[in-house]
Amino acid sequence: MLQTTARTSFTLVFPITGEQILLGLKRRGFGQDLMNGFGGKVEDGESIEDAAIRELEEECGIRTTVSELEPRGRLTIVRPIHAGPTVFAKIFLFTCRTWSGHPVESDEMQPVWFDTHCLPFKQMWPDAPLYLPHLLKDTQDTCITGKFHQEQNRKAHVD
Repeated sequence: MLQTTARTSFTLVFPITGEQILLGLKRRGFGQDLMNGFGGKVEDGESIEDAAIRELEEECGIRTTVSELEPRGRLTIVRPIHAGPTVFAKIFLFTCRTWSGHPVESDEMQPVWFDTHCLPFKQMWPDAPLYLPHLLKDTQDTCITGKFHQEQNRKAHVD
């Protein structure tokens, strides 16, 4: 039986230029030492798009606008917490191909460019290989939806 659940909304932005994608190496906190897109929790009273823009700038110093964000889908992550509630996280996915500024390291993330055909999946969350290749398809018609169950051992399976 599931314990009480916590529900939270998050954003993830993946800057892309040509055949390169910008990922961040998480330096501290939840997900430390894993590569991921840039994003975080949607604050009370904040739109999903505004949260995505804010987190992108806070984590790697680049700025984009709502019109430059490309909504690409939504993931639901179900993650049991040891001796705590099961967490249901809704993650709103975006790409962006236009921004201002240059990626810089922050206290939280170290930005690293990767070839889109050679991604560091072994250094990423276990659900990344299941959705990221679809997100990288160069079409706005691709909308990703998925529900992933993440186990304590960092394995994931699709519901």
